[in-house]
Amino acid sequence: MLGLDEGEALRSGSPLAVRVAALNDVDVKSIPVGHSFLSVADDPSITKRLLGDDSTFCYCPDVDGNVPETGPWARQISRDRVPLGPFGAAERLMARFNEIVRLCAWLKAGAQIAAAEHGIIERYKLGPRRAAAAVECARGRLYHAVELDAQGRISRFEFLAPTEWNFHRRGPLVRNLQGAVLTARRRGDAVHAVIASLDPCVAFTLNVSEVRDA
Repeated sequence: MLGLDEGEALRSGSPLAVRVAALNDVDVKSIPVGHSFLSVADDPSITKRLLGDDSTFCYCPDVDGNVPETGPWARQISRDRVPLGPFGAAERLMARFNEIVRLCAWLKAGAQIAAAEHGIIERYKLGPRRAAAAVECARGRLYHAVELDAQGRISRFEFLAPTEWNFHRRGPLVRNLQGAVLTARRRGDAVHAVIASLDPCVAFTLNVSEVRDA
């Protein structure tokens, strides 16, 4: 149904194969220097800062100065430890469908928590009346943190959405597009494909300006 054969290979002629081929025709492929991927290993650093004094962290996050990518493709790279080659929208789309296949297999096998991927959902105590949780979602890793007052009521709540990483001013989208050479014919489609592959949680409008007008 998804256009994938057993082993997560594309089925020739399937709608998915046609879509991936179309993306490859316009895709911006790159190997950004310093590209990294958000994982459960980053949770301790992130959860401590969620309730910290830096009010900008939840909408301009970083991990030791780096801004990693999060989402299905990031999970695939981190899980399978495959070498990082040229990538773009097509690779992210394939990772999304491969994850659907893995999820269906997990559900078919009984959806046992013990068989779920490591770190898919975690919780953390941050001190008296303070705690945080992290969960892998469709768009990437989502964080929530809460602080209670002496009466057990919520006095502070913070969350960090995957979009804040992927669309950060130094994040994956910017790195993917830096240095890209786009022809007039494909520039709009190519940039739109990269943006859509990172699945922003809000609507977006793309405006392309000529260099001479920029």
